[in-house]
Amino acid sequence: MKSTRDDRCSSLLSGRRRRSDGGVFLSAIDSLGRMAGEMTAADGHSHGLVVSHGECLAVDFPESIATYANSIDVYGDIAGRYMDAGGQTHGFFVEHLLPGYWEPETPFDDR
Repeated sequence: MKSTRDDRCSSLLSGRRRRSDGGVFLSAIDSLGRMAGEMTAADGHSHGLVVSHGECLAVDFPESIATYANSIDVYGDIAGRYMDAGGQTHGFFVEHLLPGYWEPETPFDDR
């Protein structure tokens, strides 16, 4: 799992959005206020998104063409899905998410 700090997300969430920035869809929030969802970049590529303590992290499953973070819990566990280059959708689970520390579990198929 690859994670990177993403300043584009911060501008989208703060309302300082430019038309070329893309968009944000948040699908989950935990009781600590951390949010999960997706960010669509200006080039149309979808990245999973985690917002924690005002910092945005783009989340990309290796070799995926799109990644979505669907849920987050109080332990920092993330569940989501990604699409591979062949158009197949798969699920993933990341345990104990902390900024800079990613420990992906084995992906499982959505089928």
